[in-house]
Amino acid sequence: MVENTVEYNISTHAKQRYAERIMGKEDIDINRFVTLNEDKIKTDINKLISYGDLIYTGKQNKGNVVDVYIKDCWVIIADNKAKNVITIFKIDLGLDDEFNKFLKYSSDYVISIIAIIITSPRISVYKH
Repeated sequence: MVENTVEYNISTHAKQRYAERIMGKEDIDINRFVTLNEDKIKTDINKLISYGDLIYTGKQNKGNVVDVYIKDCWVIIADNKAKNVITIFKIDLGLDDEFNKFLKYSSDYVISIIAIIITSPRISVYKH
């Protein structure tokens, strides 16, 4: 693994997903958490990228070029040109985290993740 030294900006959407998905915040607490913890969120997400594996760089369904990183059970999608994190989500196959981590290196599994990401209409590159 080569450590990534580029610092990414974090979109509002990605900050909210961090609060919800990593920190377990409920809808009513998400925006408050983001406001009070913006520096921590940026640092933590950049660490996930820095110590994660870049598994894909290429066009997403809307034609924008994205970088897709995996760190443990987390997938981070970033706009390649703007260096802006778009979203973050957890790989969860319904078993435990150790199983999910084990499968992340399966080439068929990685290809499946990439196919979902580049064809998903729910994932779009935008700035907040």
